[in-house]
Amino acid sequence: MGVVVTMKSGKNLADLINENKSHILRYLIHHEGVSRIELSAATGLQPASITKIIQQLIEQELVVETGLSDGSKGRRSISLSFNYRKYSVIAIKLNWSRLKIDLMDFKGNSQEELFSIQFPSLYFERMDEIVSLIAQKVNEIHSRHDNIVAVGVASFGPLLYESGDILFEPQNTQEHRNEEHCYSYPLLSRLRSQIQIPVFVELEAVAGALAYWWFQTNCNPTQKLMHIFAGEGIGGGLIINGHRLSDFLDNAFEFGHIIINANGDKCSSGCTGCLQTYCSFTSLVHHAQTRLNDYPESILFSRRDVLTVYELIDAMNAGDDCAIDTIMDWGFFLGCGIASILPLFAPDIVVISDVMIRCGDPLLNAIERSIQMHKHYAYKTPKLIFAEPDNDLILLGAATVAIDKVLSSPGKYFASTVSV
Repeated sequence: MGVVVTMKSGKNLADLINENKSHILRYLIHHEGVSRIELSAATGLQPASITKIIQQLIEQELVVETGLSDGSKGRRSISLSFNYRKYSVIAIKLNWSRLKIDLMDFKGNSQEELFSIQFPSLYFERMDEIVSLIAQKVNEIHSRHDNIVAVGVASFGPLLYESGDILFEPQNTQEHRNEEHCYSYPLLSRLRSQIQIPVFVELEAVAGALAYWWFQTNCNPTQKLMHIFAGEGIGGGLIINGHRLSDFLDNAFEFGHIIINANGDKCSSGCTGCLQTYCSFTSLVHHAQTRLNDYPESILFSRRDVLTVYELIDAMNAGDDCAIDTIMDWGFFLGCGIASILPLFAPDIVVISDVMIRCGDPLLNAIERSIQMHKHYAYKTPKLIFAEPDNDLILLGAATVAIDKVLSSPGKYFASTVSV
């Protein structure tokens, strides 16, 4: 007998089979060498249904039989694994100063570094040019690889999730002005109009959170995970019980704009005393430049008018007092921000990625001390983790966005060789 199917919410049999395929593929992508019996126990599907669906997935080359394994009663059974090399996704990282495109398999392994370019600063009027460049590169890649099923884009924000529009601060352009006096650029619709395969867009910090949850926690459904993107700006992404916060709220969780000092300076977006004011690259360099007058012996003193974040980090690692004090203050403010969101979301893990992780354990310890100092006693300090420095979590997140979407509906995105 197969699964007893009850039709609800307008779902038909094909929809339910598609859902079951999704459950099976999502399980296999994180568990290699699983028998059909183990798969039945893990997914709650009847063995007969497992057998039928697995046969279809084998014919589609999504699942492969990988040998024999010992069963619980001494019987040997055929092991199953996800065929992660069969299909690929294109991962795109788009931030204020860089565009990077990579080809990845379904394990998040880079198959080919396709394109990378840096530019001074991205602004509204350049977006059509950037989108055309992305479309040109993606279509060229797709013409050479017939196994690419989707494109994932990890973008700067703010991002409106329902529309896929990016919001820009008011400047000189009067086009596309919305009622909140921002300028919206229809990133997703423009990309989809020029690219021949499915495209999905996610905020860069959320994409990073999804990547870490997907590949480092094996999609633990009970894990509350927060990712902080500590780059040119400060971004945050949350995974709660297996769901992105953005699944429920449009343009949610602009972590960089939570208020930590009601009497502080304004950021470039007009927020008073927000985390961005203290932790953006611009503010970090500014604080170091201001402080250098008190540190004439600093190795940075002669560079104070042209100082970069990278020089500041290198100086800290070389033991420069000015750089150490400035970056420890940065950690203090970031810890304030993390402590302020504990009563709202109480994350178990906070993962920090991008340039600032080069500061290592001294910065990590400073952030943790600040959290301890500022948090409410009822909330435990989350586990703090710096992402692997050689692993671009945002780019991996772009791939994960595409993988997650196509696995949610395998019948739609993978070629079918059998009827359901």
